[in-house]
Amino acid sequence: MSDITARLAQLGTLLRDPTSEGRRALLECVMELYAGGAEACSDAARDGFGYLLGDLSRLVDVDTRADLAVRLIDFPKAPQQLVEQLAHDEIEVAAPLLVHNSALSDTALLNVINQRGGEHAAAIALRTVLSADIAGRILMLAYAPALARLAENPGIEFTRADYQILISQAPDDASLQTALIKRADIPADVAIKLPWHVSPTMGWQALQCALTVGADLLAHALDVAGECNIPPGRPTDHPADALSFAQTKQQRRELKEPLILRLLRDDEMDAFYACLDLLSGIDRTTALAIMQETTGYPLAVACKAAGFARSTFSTLLRLSDPSNSRDLQQTFMLMNTYDAISTGDAQRLTNYWQTVFSGADLADLQSEDVRRKAG
Repeated sequence: MSDITARLAQLGTLLRDPTSEGRRALLECVMELYAGGAEACSDAARDGFGYLLGDLSRLVDVDTRADLAVRLIDFPKAPQQLVEQLAHDEIEVAAPLLVHNSALSDTALLNVINQRGGEHAAAIALRTVLSADIAGRILMLAYAPALARLAENPGIEFTRADYQILISQAPDDASLQTALIKRADIPADVAIKLPWHVSPTMGWQALQCALTVGADLLAHALDVAGECNIPPGRPTDHPADALSFAQTKQQRRELKEPLILRLLRDDEMDAFYACLDLLSGIDRTTALAIMQETTGYPLAVACKAAGFARSTFSTLLRLSDPSNSRDLQQTFMLMNTYDAISTGDAQRLTNYWQTVFSGADLADLQSEDVRRKAG
């Protein structure tokens, strides 16, 4: 007796068995019947088997459907209707097909995303080949786990608009932050602003990414951003009375680090930013961004670029965090960063931030080590 004949002989008994074990056996029996003649099936017969198997799969438990989905990943001539039905199933059933099955068309994948949402989109984001239409639809969901998997996928090329979506969602998802830091094609102007889009625990890695940016790459990225209608940074003027105060202190040779610490401690912020500008050359717009940033790494860089004493940075760091939210490990890392970064690199990166935040001229400052050797 052939396998197909044996399976057919079982059907009568299985059809009368209402138990869960009987339903699983019936599904397996019909699946084996199809597998035995799949290559010779007409399109109509294949569709018929697909609908029948789909109906039977609704009668079995999730684990059985999940096993069936795994079997269909590379199944030759799998019934399309069955594959698409399982792709809409619970995520533990659908995931193997959404990630690996090549028979699912873009239209089918879009239907899954539209009807099932984030978890299914996150599985689709793991596909080796993913069209721009599918990637764009996943981006529009703004579901952080799906965005992280997209960013981890080296086969996807993101537009500038795509990166704006990714960085806007990054602060709430550590996996997305890590993926962005590792992207080899991240635009230079996005890379230097990564500390503003990550958690304090990721600040060091974001800073390392920012330090890899060169002036040519940043200039090109800003040109591309302009072509994409991403507005350039603009400076903010100091209030007249604050600027006059700072200029008077400068004329009297009283414009020193203890003064800006006192102003910050007393919450005299307009005077603080004006004095900081004249003392360090960091404009108001950029200084506002640095002081509002939560990791503390840009503040370490700015203080090193300005030539501030280590104790001044330590006090600024403490005063900039009135809630005392940084733990000892984070503070230790920030102090180490201040010690480790060269003055030249700090000046270069601070200049880059001023270029992005306030539209300052881009200067390619050499690192301290290079300038020392040149001298």
